[in-house]
Amino acid sequence: MIINIHDICENGNSELYKWLKANAGGEIYSPDLEYGRYDPRATFERLSSRRNMYEKLAKGKDDPVRVVASGYGGFFGHMLHIVRYQMQTILIDPLLIPFAPMRLHSSYSGREAMARLMTDGFFEWEYGFGANLHVICTAGRDGRAYEEQIRCVLPDGFKNYYRVKSAGDLGGETGEILKKLLNEPPVRIEYIDQTDVIPGWED
Repeated sequence: MIINIHDICENGNSELYKWLKANAGGEIYSPDLEYGRYDPRATFERLSSRRNMYEKLAKGKDDPVRVVASGYGGFFGHMLHIVRYQMQTILIDPLLIPFAPMRLHSSYSGREAMARLMTDGFFEWEYGFGANLHVICTAGRDGRAYEEQIRCVLPDGFKNYYRVKSAGDLGGETGEILKKLLNEPPVRIEYIDQTDVIPGWED
């Protein structure tokens, strides 16, 4: 079961969704998120609710819940991973520091909510839960500025980082990486309760 989170200015029927439908199989949840219409916290809660439902359905089955997200959707994918570090999460050219598009697509209160989400997210790396997070990035995009905003969020020595010529080329290198990862089981990590670290995320 896959949760696909589209980029800004896209919708649930994105090229990535079409690729997943053709190549990954199984159930795929790919909603139209209308980022500029809803507070980012509401978007996060909507995605979390579907994740919770999939986790219940996946119990006892060989069909783990996975997240694939691109661009601005990569921010929400990263947030989902932070409280479910056993869940394989693949981010494609993710916008992990998303304030520039937020100025165009969100209210001031929405930007505040986004900042709170992002601040909470940094707790993950205190515990080193990065084994199931994978990042595919276009090498040298925007004069390396795009890569830098990813690198400043990820910890030193982060291993699952794939630099490709064009991350959006699903028919090429990115597609091959996705196929490989989606056919691998998530890494098993001993569970540690983080609800005291990130209050309000008890779901």
